[in-house]
Amino acid sequence: MSTPVPAAHAEEALALQATAFAELGALRLEAAEAAAAEALRLDPSLVGARVCRASVLMAQRRSDEAIAVLEEAARLAPADATVLLSLGMAEQARGDLERARSLIVRSGELRPLDWQVYLALAGLELAAARPESGLRDADLAIALGGDVPNAHLLRGIFLAKLGRAKEAKEALASAAAVGPEDSLARALLERLQAR
Repeated sequence: MSTPVPAAHAEEALALQATAFAELGALRLEAAEAAAAEALRLDPSLVGARVCRASVLMAQRRSDEAIAVLEEAARLAPADATVLLSLGMAEQARGDLERARSLIVRSGELRPLDWQVYLALAGLELAAARPESGLRDADLAIALGGDVPNAHLLRGIFLAKLGRAKEAKEALASAAAVGPEDSLARALLERLQAR
């Protein structure tokens, strides 16, 4: 049985967890990891800080370490959709597509209208070379999440793989417009336009 965390420590830990996510969003990985580690020192039961730490590890291409952190988070919160989705994405990065799919689908069962689930499934379909189902998942991610650059990018890739060049160009143009920093979408669009 764990020792209860004093209220002052719990509040500080939650604030540090929020700081960790803000630092992660700003791509300051070392600061994010430090804030997450301090939050966990104060309150080891924080699942969000573990997810943040795992996200930092994934950004550093340390998927095995991220999986270990996320498996601990899953033990603490077995029905947390964010943990399951993150663990699925980490398993995909490691190459275990079957386990990744199982975890991402479980996450989707808990949050059926989450565009991130469908984006992750579309990524799995790309890895598995299944453009028809990948297109369906990318379209669902767009329908639920709106202007999500990666969903438009994947949609364009799937359409190109299906030989639907005109639609692929439109999807890639949308990806480039929504995420102007997305050089991959622009490069693929230029390549299709040159054909």
